[in-house]
Amino acid sequence: MRAKQRGGADVVRRSDGRRVALPFGLPDAVGAVRGRERVDGGEGRPGASPPAAGRRALQTTVGLLGLVAVVFGTQTVLLGARSVLGAGAVSANLDNELRFYAAWYVGAGLLLLRSVPRVEAATTWIRGVAAVLLLAASGRLLSLLTVGRPHPGQIALMLVEFAIPLILVPWQTVVARRWRAGRPSTR
Repeated sequence: MRAKQRGGADVVRRSDGRRVALPFGLPDAVGAVRGRERVDGGEGRPGASPPAAGRRALQTTVGLLGLVAVVFGTQTVLLGARSVLGAGAVSANLDNELRFYAAWYVGAGLLLLRSVPRVEAATTWIRGVAAVLLLAASGRLLSLLTVGRPHPGQIALMLVEFAIPLILVPWQTVVARRWRAGRPSTR
């Protein structure tokens, strides 16, 4: 594919003969990438083999995490404290605050979902969401230490929230390195 400048956008010709405009050098939705073409499964590198299990598994994991965040965040925005296991009676102030923070959970989920198609290039987004998740888990731990033991489900969530970033960040780093090196991930 050759790129030509036309009105502030690169125009590339794909191997199937179609021309695709890439404004500001960004990938388009149909698979043309500046100087590269997606082949057999969207690897984005000339002659690449179909996507490796590590990349696909990471995409699936990031997608599921994003979906969980969007669904349960939206549920909490809509239901407030009623969405929390064993919440009991809460003040209007606490319910209001919980719904506000739940919207941020939805936002984090949307960022993860946005990262799925190019998970190997989404290092900043994935690390940012992972850092926020660690901070959130730390907040749960602080609550446990200062206020008392919550419902066992909340403790389980805290443990998962500590584990996810410790698994996700190194995994994405390996996939990104292998991608840059031109070798599909095998992990």
